[in-house]
Order: sequence, then structure tokens, then C-alpha cells
Amino acid sequence: MRKILIIDDDQNLTKLIQAHLNKLGYTVLLAHTSEDGIKLAKKNKPDLILMDVMMPGTDGAESVKLLKADPIVSDIPVIFLTALISTDGENEQQEKVLVDDIYYETIGKPFELNDLIERINNKLPG
Repeated sequence: MRKILIIDDDQNLTKLIQAHLNKLGYTVLLAHTSEDGIKLAKKNKPDLILMDVMMPGTDGAESVKLLKADPIVSDIPVIFLTALISTDGENEQQEKVLVDDIYYETIGKPFELNDLIERINNKLPG
């Protein structure tokens, strides 16, 4: 069973995503701080991380730097979630978050759950 780690301080959003992904057969781990998320990633080695950009304490970009610097979890794909951009369906060009010269796929909040599922499926084929 595929594991997805969601690191986002919005507990209502994480529970909504978790419920939807659980119905689709994913195991979903939740963290509401970057620090907890990094610990969970190292302990559970998820197949994918959904990472909020703006969080109290360590932000999403800094968290990804820490994850990518650790060989245990450096190969885990990351999709950023952020209210900094809008995914309105009219702009097909996807904005991306740049961290250490690498552009990461980014989904603007609010988003459609179907769009999120499609992107997850693209990152985790099979």
C-alpha cells in the first residue's frame, strides 16, 4: 500500500485530504509542523510528500532542503501545496516552487481534490 505524508498546518484540510486518499487505498500520515513531518518522513519513508509552503517555524522550502540533504529520504518526491498561487483551471501553465535550483510541482490552494489525485497518480505510477 502506498504511503503519503501530508505536512500542512491546516488540520481541516489535512483531514479532508486524508479521508479522500484513504478511500482510494492510500495510507496517509499527517504532520502539522515541519519538524514533525521530517521525523515522520525519516521513520516511515513515504512514497510521496505533500508539503505546505507557508507554515509556522520552518517553512516548506526549508523543510525540503533538510529532507533532500538526508540520504534516507532524499529520493521521496514532493508536491507543494500553497495559497501563494491560484489553481483556477484557466491557467494551464503550472507555477512551481524553486528550492536549491530544483523546481517542484506546486498546487495552488484552494484546489479540486480530483486535480490533487491526478497529480499524485502521475507521481506514483502503478
